[in-house]
Amino acid sequence: ALMWGSIDIFLSDKKFSKKEQELFKKNFGDKRTQSMMSFMKMAKQAKEFAKETGASYLQSKALVKEANNIVRSGQTQLATTEDILEVQKQITSEFGVAAMMSGETAAEVADIGKAFGYGAGQAAKVNAQFMSMGMSAENAADMQRELAAEALKAGVSVGTVTADIAENASEVAVYFGGNTKELKKAAIQAAKLGVSLKTMADVS
Repeated sequence: ALMWGSIDIFLSDKKFSKKEQELFKKNFGDKRTQSMMSFMKMAKQAKEFAKETGASYLQSKALVKEANNIVRSGQTQLATTEDILEVQKQITSEFGVAAMMSGETAAEVADIGKAFGYGAGQAAKVNAQFMSMGMSAENAADMQRELAAEALKAGVSVGTVTADIAENASEVAVYFGGNTKELKKAAIQAAKLGVSLKTMADVS
């Protein structure tokens, strides 16, 4: 009864207080308490994901479980479960389809954003722009890695270049005819000139 009462605490959006945790631990032990806390955290993440994206709770739960498994198995370098879910949230919100991107690719995108210092959320937006131009999620991630590396090599801010693409690519994509390589070059060149893709398109 105490175990199901603890689950009910979460489902009703109440707090699992420290006192309640200690009582649960006393009755069920450390291992089961940790399992319960892990379950409750995952369930909360699934509820938040569903609320923010419009995905079903079951879809959200599956994505949360997958993200946790990826991190737990050491498949990421820098990305946390929260980073992977942030990528999935952005992609789901952009395209209206849950699980449009695999957990592994979401983890890769999050790792790229974290490694180059512009974060998982912005990395997800860049990937979404490339995907909107016809690329698969996996190829978009590869293109984003190339973009970040080339921006770094060119001596411009990777964060500035990726923010430009995230914010303006949809408005200027028509000028590139779906050619993401040309978009990538233009974004880096715009950063060198201190302007945005939109500004370059307006004066061309």
